Amino acid sequence: MDDDAQHVDESEDYDNFNNSEDDYKEPISNSSEEQNVKKVLKRSKNDRVLAGVCGGIGEYANLDPIIVRIIFVILTLMSFGTGVLLYIILAIVIPEEN
Repeated sequence: MDDDAQHVDESEDYDNFNNSEDDYKEPISNSSEEQNVKKVLKRSKNDRVLAGVCGGIGEYANLDPIIVRIIFVILTLMSFGTGVLLYIILAIVIPEEN
């Protein structure tokens, strides 16, 4: 009988352990400011090499600007200079950060 009682006690402890993990929930932010924030594509003043286009795209897409620059270099090499033309157009079209 003691073995059965001990087994029941152990299973209750196991159930309590599992329930405590299931009860944990990540905090959810319901801030109206966070929900209403609108991302705007702008050329970066802080992270720029030429005109800040890659820095701005990196900030907008939440990517490292170096990755964006590498993509522009690859695009330029593979498309016979179209990346340079695209960069110039984006530098004219995208407004600068305030």
